[in-house]
Amino acid sequence: MTGWGRIGAAAGARGLFGYCRLCAAHLFVPVLLCGCASMPASKVAPATFSGSASTAVISRNAPGQEGELTLQNTLDVNAKSYIWQPWFAQIEGGGAVGYERQSGRTGSNGQAIRLSGDIGLSILPSSRFPTSVSISRLDSRVSGRLASADFVRDRVSFSNRSKITPKFRTSLSGSFDRSDQEGTGDRNGKRLSASANKEFGKNFLGLKSITATTDYSTSKFVSPTDGTFNDDTLTANIALQMAPSESVRNDLIITFVQDDDISKIAGTKRQSIQAVDTFHWAPSSRNFDIDGNLRARTEEIITESSGVTNERRNDRLLGIVNVNIPLHERLHFRLGFRGGVVNNSNVRARGQNSEQRFATVNATGNYTSKTRKFGGYEWRWGARATGETGFTNAEGGLKDPTAAVNQTLEREFNLFEEGPVRFSLTQEFGIDPAAIDRDQTNNSGVTTVVAHGLTVNHNRSSRWASSSFNFSVRDFRELTGVGDNLQSAQLQFNRRQKFDERQSLTGVMTFNGIRRSLNGADDTFITASGRLAYGYRSIFNILNLSYRSELAVNIFELEELFSNDPTPELGDDIQHHEWRNTLDYRVGQISFIAEASLFYEDEGLGNLFMLRIQRSLGEN
Repeated sequence: MTGWGRIGAAAGARGLFGYCRLCAAHLFVPVLLCGCASMPASKVAPATFSGSASTAVISRNAPGQEGELTLQNTLDVNAKSYIWQPWFAQIEGGGAVGYERQSGRTGSNGQAIRLSGDIGLSILPSSRFPTSVSISRLDSRVSGRLASADFVRDRVSFSNRSKITPKFRTSLSGSFDRSDQEGTGDRNGKRLSASANKEFGKNFLGLKSITATTDYSTSKFVSPTDGTFNDDTLTANIALQMAPSESVRNDLIITFVQDDDISKIAGTKRQSIQAVDTFHWAPSSRNFDIDGNLRARTEEIITESSGVTNERRNDRLLGIVNVNIPLHERLHFRLGFRGGVVNNSNVRARGQNSEQRFATVNATGNYTSKTRKFGGYEWRWGARATGETGFTNAEGGLKDPTAAVNQTLEREFNLFEEGPVRFSLTQEFGIDPAAIDRDQTNNSGVTTVVAHGLTVNHNRSSRWASSSFNFSVRDFRELTGVGDNLQSAQLQFNRRQKFDERQSLTGVMTFNGIRRSLNGADDTFITASGRLAYGYRSIFNILNLSYRSELAVNIFELEELFSNDPTPELGDDIQHHEWRNTLDYRVGQISFIAEASLFYEDEGLGNLFMLRIQRSLGEN
């Protein structure tokens, strides 16, 4: 049998499962690992093969559980070739077989076998009309205590891209899926998508290109208990790009969506159309630019449940225009205009309607001073302010004003020859409506806040080593209202050391802490994590023998250790520490991987041992 015959057999019918299970468990991996695994050459066209075969034994003992032993065998083969000539048709396919068996814990066993296969055909791949078709199948059978069920999926897909002219391109794609999972019923679906693009030269409208896309999908699910569920979705888009002049750009996107979700007891039909127009004007002879967008949307939703029908309609029209004016290289000003109407109505129930109208003008200014030097320190200050006015018929529609001034003090200290230590201190004072919790601000909605921040970092590097140290802390306090405050701190250290051309050590350590006082209640959160990895290539002067040792530490709720509790204990499921050691040896196309891990979780120790042998097949 040829190589393609093997691939077709791997994706064959269910009647071969008994034979495949026996082969996967006992025959195919030892034969492939020890044999040459050469495949006969095709008489029609040369074919290239690739893949791998592996077997693994894993022993795992988790805290509070019985030991578990797992056997895994996998085979994956892929092939490529062509029909007649490579420019005419290219063919590619593959197959995979996997077998897994678990034993231990309660004494019951579980096993699974998974088969998959796919084949694809590309017609005229180098032409202006490349087309591809593919077929795939996935079949998984599970027995015993494994936490899954039998699953079968078939998929057929195709795609076509056409370049009719240099400025007229089209694309078409579609797929069909059918799946079956034991205990959940039958599911099948179809999907078809298409798109076309046309580019234009100079014209009086400034139209640069137009793109139309559509996507339709339908799925049907038959439940053994709840009947049939149908879901149909249609989406269509039209996008226009316009540039009437070099300083003006305008994009318009119109989207139509229809979604029907129907079952035996309920159903929802949704239909919407939306238009979004985005524009930008940057005149070359003026020191400003204008951007904005206009959005219009109408949506209709019909729901039916237990014989009761409800119909809702949502309409909205929103517009935003921003004028950006750089008054100075250090002073930037933005003037914005917002307006819109939002209407929500219940078609079948009068009186259940709401309408919101608003029109506002907002302004934002930012200033940053020049940097000045004082005795080795660099100092600068800045200011920012925002404000909004207008009208709205809904409460909370307008934003409260904000204003703040800040200053920054920086300096570099040459404490080490490899690199300086950078120090930065910031302070900010102002009124901020968001604060820590906006719902707890005073009646005016304005809260006076003060914030301080400190950052220290250091980086050094050389031919054999590099390291970095970063520390930051921030304090944020409300001076009015209920006096909420927030403090945060972070410490991170990275180090990479290369001892020689074969040995290296990499480590990272991070601490994070947050303390929050909100409405008179204090909360503290502290976490810590660290990772240290040591690698040694060609250990014992044996070529292709590598060793890696990795230690990982993760701790959450560390704040319990700093509480007033005389016997603090960390909660369950919040710690995970692991020490993993891996030995990898490669001889030609065969790899031997041994792994031993010791881990701590759920306040107990566990271990894992794995031995894997893998052979590469063909041209990998």
